[in-house]
Amino acid sequence: MKNFEIIRDGNNITLSVSGRLDTLTAGRLDSETQQLLTSPDQRLTIDLSELGYTSSSGLRCFVSLFNQAKAVGASFRMTGVQPAVREIFDITCVSKIFGL
Repeated sequence: MKNFEIIRDGNNITLSVSGRLDTLTAGRLDSETQQLLTSPDQRLTIDLSELGYTSSSGLRCFVSLFNQAKAVGASFRMTGVQPAVREIFDITCVSKIFGL
């Protein structure tokens, strides 16, 4: 089952993630977003308003997307981060990196 959706609107890309992001689902997300960002004109918004849990595998996917954005000069932002997910981001010190 796919628990994420990628919506493209010109240079705007929205990645919405829902449910749980664990080893299995993070692997699928990672494989589908490997080459998501290719241009400095692109703007990536990751909507986590429906994400209740992420494992370290999910966290790795988000860090990978951040690094992709940084490498090509694209913008990166996260919205709707739920408390349980925010706690994981805070514990692992990526909240600041993600601009939360």
